[in-house]
Amino acid sequence: LKYLGLKQELAKKKISKTLSVDETDKKILHQLAQHTRIEYTQLTKMTKLSANAVKYRIKNLEQSGIIQGYTISVDYNALGFQFYNLQLKVNVLDDKTLISYISNHPNILYYYKYIGQENWDMDLGIIVKSIEELRKTLIDIKKDFGDVITINNIVMNPSLVKDDVAPDGVFR
Repeated sequence: LKYLGLKQELAKKKISKTLSVDETDKKILHQLAQHTRIEYTQLTKMTKLSANAVKYRIKNLEQSGIIQGYTISVDYNALGFQFYNLQLKVNVLDDKTLISYISNHPNILYYYKYIGQENWDMDLGIIVKSIEELRKTLIDIKKDFGDVITINNIVMNPSLVKDDVAPDGVFR
């Protein structure tokens, strides 16, 4: 929520146990990935388990670290943001320095690091309120990392589809 001006501390959960995931757990995970607010009663019908058994399985999935949290999808356009994708070619650089910078920059939403891509090494998801704010963000990046990165491409994305949703194949 850093891009909305809110600070959020994410405490890393200690993994308290290892868990062997069976087909029933996969059904539960699949449903939670599609509908995080699904009710236990709906899950009981799909799994043929009691509500307490479903609750116990979800708790175990959380404690094992398989379920790391629950999230919402945000319509950035409705909040007045513009969404851009920035493709970077990264020369020699300590990853920790750049990742720390990305994590703390208020306009950078995410990054993807590529292996084997000829033209660029990293994508940054950037959200801004205006083209002027995008320009300032690009200047900040170039100022701090201009000697080791090259901006390859900037793409404006009118919308973000399937943000933070696990594809069906993960649970099969």
